[in-house]
Amino acid sequence: MKHNQKILLGITFAIVLALFILQHSLRLSWDFMAYVLNSEYLFYHGNYFELYRAPLTPIIIAAFHTFGRFLAEYLYIIFAAALHCFSCIRLGKKLGFNPLVYYWVSLTPFLLVRGLAEGTELLSLALIQLALATLEEKKSAFFIGMAFLNHYANLIYTPILLFKKDMKQLIISALILLMIVSPWLIYNHLTTGNPFTSLADSYALNVKFRDYLSQPFNFIHLLGALGYYLPFLIYGIYLKFKHKPEKAALIMAFLIAAALYSYSAVPLKSARYLIVLLIPVAYFTMASIASFANVKKLACTILVINLIISISLIAFTPIITLEKKSTYQNIELPDECAVLSNAWVHLNYFGITAQSAPWEQLLAYEVNQGSRIVLFKHIRDPQYPDAAFKSLPKIKENAQFIIFGNASLCRPPPQKVTATYIEKLKRVYKLGYNESFEVAIFGIKY
Repeated sequence: MKHNQKILLGITFAIVLALFILQHSLRLSWDFMAYVLNSEYLFYHGNYFELYRAPLTPIIIAAFHTFGRFLAEYLYIIFAAALHCFSCIRLGKKLGFNPLVYYWVSLTPFLLVRGLAEGTELLSLALIQLALATLEEKKSAFFIGMAFLNHYANLIYTPILLFKKDMKQLIISALILLMIVSPWLIYNHLTTGNPFTSLADSYALNVKFRDYLSQPFNFIHLLGALGYYLPFLIYGIYLKFKHKPEKAALIMAFLIAAALYSYSAVPLKSARYLIVLLIPVAYFTMASIASFANVKKLACTILVINLIISISLIAFTPIITLEKKSTYQNIELPDECAVLSNAWVHLNYFGITAQSAPWEQLLAYEVNQGSRIVLFKHIRDPQYPDAAFKSLPKIKENAQFIIFGNASLCRPPPQKVTATYIEKLKRVYKLGYNESFEVAIFGIKY
């Protein structure tokens, strides 16, 4: 890469990084906070842990935690953004594109607004791009394994390793994958007695027991991910498949199919599940604009448009949708009893040990056990019927939250909050219905 291109790359990266940092400073992300809490539990004696979450993001955050939580979060953002930039350069070169131009084209508004909102999406994208860029090397399996440890749904992209040259490479890749994921499976076995507890709990929470929230394929999400790139995508696909397609085009077609299937298979749809779709979008867009007289100027124009759209979306986000930290930092609890809340991750993040809000069937039970149920009014999940609160004693209420509890009873808070989703289900069935609960996931009973 020429000197002037390196300067342009540095300027672009600085602008992109500023956008990611600005967004993180403006909003509270439930998932991002949970990953921070997981990192503190695993390495810094934290007291809150969600085992169903994949471990890579917490591990990376923990690596920066020696500088304090605040800096750790922003250093993670810098790391993920830098890795994405590096992966674009590597993949752009691999595909025969100008790496700077490929990076510019990859920076869609969807990526700039959603890439680091929850914490894992941009890192997943970067790791899969690195796997593609090193497909003929052993390290490609390493990147696929790391992508899986970053988000379990990335398992669906593992078949890209089948595009390797021969069976020997494929066997070596399988062994590398096993080596990468084994430490996490061993940790699960040592702490729960089952190496697949984290995977099973994630599947139970996000798929198996989410059928009551099942949503149809949302084409608005798809159009939001593609944006004005859609014509470029269609024309690029036409160009690459009008004759015998090359291997890269076939891999990109697989990524499109896998991303769409992964998104559609999850009952509760989120646009961020389409993030890997941006790899083939960038590839086919590059193929589409390759015939233009000055590709670099066109790509620069695309980048400017993307930045304008992204900044506009960030700037015009309604203030009402931005949660204030003070909502959770300044809450004054009446005592030091056990807390159950619909904002339990927020409370744990800000130093108040809290468990998830109880199911409707256990509201009265938890109050009678001496717990405090803290419900923030702007959070609508879980959606309790009004009748559920008629018999519950109220301790405190203001414009932001309401606290239910029996002032004469006080259950001490737990030292650790680590129950899995499946364990919570078992407790609900036992206490709410006086029934035992057992579920088989991946052929294993829990």
